[in-house]
Amino acid sequence: MEKDLQQARSDRRFKIVTISSLVVIVILLSIAYLLLAKQLTIKGTTKVNETGWEIEIPKDGENAPTTSSGGDGSVTYEVETRDGVMIIKNLKVILRKPGDFGELTIPIKNSGKSDAYLSYVSGVNGIMTCTGSGINKANDESIVCGDSNNNGASVKYTITFDNDVLTNGTTGIRDLNLKKDITKNVKIRVDYLTTGTEIPMNDVTVLLPEVDFVFQQVM
Repeated sequence: MEKDLQQARSDRRFKIVTISSLVVIVILLSIAYLLLAKQLTIKGTTKVNETGWEIEIPKDGENAPTTSSGGDGSVTYEVETRDGVMIIKNLKVILRKPGDFGELTIPIKNSGKSDAYLSYVSGVNGIMTCTGSGINKANDESIVCGDSNNNGASVKYTITFDNDVLTNGTTGIRDLNLKKDITKNVKIRVDYLTTGTEIPMNDVTVLLPEVDFVFQQVM
């Protein structure tokens, strides 16, 4: 009987030791997994930083922004990039008669290490503002820009990205891509419609709304 009791005690101690060992092993494995997960997270973050994309507008050379005009047109503008957004503002055009046009071409380059695409555009169908001068100022502004909503305007503008005509809002088209090390053109063209029947007495400056191009990384 005494021998059986000792055997039972021995078996119980063995089970306790075995269970305790298993608990320690599970804890050690959990710690090891957490450490590994942390390392993987760090590596993942590093990878994202290394493969970022960057929108660049060349300042000079053959890929620098250009303006062109037909007839008596003229174009001035400002452009900047900020946090993956290209902003075109203070784009002003003077057109004097039907058939005149002014055009701005901006080459944009993805100088990063990942492909990007144009995901959103704003300001494409905005309101143009006209500023005339002289005694016929109000009438000249009305001839060129129409009413406050541009109804009856003698001028119109279009915006293209790599020859695709854009409209406001989400593009939803990843074909509008900007792959790494690739340069594509954004163009804004303002036309004095040939259907116009009146000509302003003095120059009228047409101010286009700010246009924002939002780019995202291709995942």
